[in-house]
Amino acid sequence: MENLAKMADFLAQTLYKVFDLIWSLEVPRTNIQLIFPLFLTLAVEFIMAIILGFGSQQVNLEKQRQYAVKNKGR
Repeated sequence: MENLAKMADFLAQTLYKVFDLIWSLEVPRTNIQLIFPLFLTLAVEFIMAIILGFGSQQVNLEKQRQYAVKNKGR
């Protein structure tokens, strides 16, 4: 149990350090932090995943409908 607590503490400290490093990144010779483009990129990827997921769901529904029509008489 003690090892698990040490491992959780190590993981928490590592994640905090990584987050702190990302938060402090700036574009050279400007005061623009890079955290905003990173969040923007994540937001765009999330929206694309939603759109692609919705499109694939529509394809699956169409295939199910075609299968149901084809096997209606059985």
